[in-house]
Amino acid sequence: MHFDNEDLITLAEAGQIIPGTRHPSTVWRWVNVGRYGVKLESLEVGGVTYTSRTAIQNFCEDITAAKRKQHVSKRA
Repeated sequence: MHFDNEDLITLAEAGQIIPGTRHPSTVWRWVNVGRYGVKLESLEVGGVTYTSRTAIQNFCEDITAAKRKQHVSKRA
């Protein structure tokens, strides 16, 4: 993640802009554990973890694709 060309937001702020409003601990889990094998891109500065709107968009698209692929594999 390059912070020079993206507006960084905290995980708490990220939780507020994601549809359905997610708790910051959920966003933290996406960064550190991931979902369907995909982790939310982040950057840590001075003990504070940041992400971006672009990273959230990419994460949502990637987990959607991963979930669909996993679902197709189970049917096969």
